[in-house]
Parts: sequence; structure tokens; C-alpha cells
Amino acid sequence: MKLKKHYDTNGILTTEPDYEKVENTINNASKKMPFKDAYLRYSELRKESYDFGKQAQEIARIQPLVVDAYNKLGDDKVRKLRYVKEAIKRELINIDKSKSQDEKIAAMVKQAIEYPCRMTCQELIKIIDKAYKTVGIEAKAKAADITKWFDCKKGYGFIICEDGKEVFVHYTGIIAEGFRALNEHQQVEFVIETVDRGEQAVNVKVISVEEKEPAVTPAE
Repeated sequence: MKLKKHYDTNGILTTEPDYEKVENTINNASKKMPFKDAYLRYSELRKESYDFGKQAQEIARIQPLVVDAYNKLGDDKVRKLRYVKEAIKRELINIDKSKSQDEKIAAMVKQAIEYPCRMTCQELIKIIDKAYKTVGIEAKAKAADITKWFDCKKGYGFIICEDGKEVFVHYTGIIAEGFRALNEHQQVEFVIETVDRGEQAVNVKVISVEEKEPAVTPAE
């Protein structure tokens, strides 16, 4: 019986329906429930013949993605996506018929980035690659694609070193007065610092504006 299952899961050994206990235990559990468990519980509550409206609402309040996943994708699709939140978010964008393919990719990329961005070039490529696969593009994402899908107005880009290595740079690492930004074809000097997500250029100074090798790949 599903009702008894709730009691057993929460350590309440009784077969007598005590709705107040069920409500309190489910509400407390939902606050620290992993997404998969929250989704399965929400789906169960929506299908349950008993009146568990309040519990379903509490789970929806704490993990609102559960509601869209249940209503727009359904159990089978969410299961195929392995209950992975980022994959579910991408698929929700993908089924939006009001967006073009490019708009879908841009939206997927935008939602996957935490600002200020501290990601390496390879991490950004992986994000684009996942977006491509979601919309059905078979081609692999390349470093050059970063310039198409990332917004330079956010204040970050990549410095291309003499050996071809690409190093992430954020505007906070630029030494300049007023608006801190880098343009294409500028030559710069900088220090590479290792942060949580990889290497990043800091103490960046512009030393030349000669149009030789592109110094920065702007994120736009």
C-alpha cells in the first residue's frame, strides 16, 4: 500500500492513516530530497487517490522544476533523461516550438553558466556540445563556437597564447582604468592563475594594439 510505504520510509511503523504525521514527514523530507526522489514522490502524489494536494504543492514550491518536468515531459521522458536536472532543463527548452534552433542553443548555454563565469575553454565546449546533441546537431562543438554562443557583454573571453593555448579571462582580471575590456588583435601580458575550475588569466595588461595574432577571442 502506498500510504504505508510513506510511513515505513520515514520510520513511522503504523498502518493507521494519520494524515498530519504524513504531511509533516513529507514536507520535512522534501526540503532535502534529491531531485529524482522529489520527482518520483511528486508523480506518485499526483496519481494517488488520497488527498495529498498540500504535499505535492510543497514539493513543487521547493523544487519547481519537478512541475514542468512532470507536466511537459512526463514520467517516461524524465526517466530516459535519468532524472538529471540539467538534461531536463535542456529538453524543456528543446520542446519550445516558439524558439528557433539557434535560440534554443543560446538559451541552453545561458542557463548552464553561473556568472561571473569561471569555466575553462573545454568546459564551455562541453556545454555547447550537450546543447547541440539536444537539438539534434551531430557535429562536435569547437573552440570557435564559443564566440557564437557566449555573450561578450558578460565580460569574459579567451586569450590565445603564442603556443596556441587558450586561457580564460574575466574582466575582473584586467588592469585598466574605467571600463575594463579587451579587443581582438591586442597583445597582452598576464599571469596564469589556477582556480577551482582550471587556469585563468589575471593581472592582464594591454601592451600593444598591433593587429597580429588575435589576443582575445571575445565571447559573443
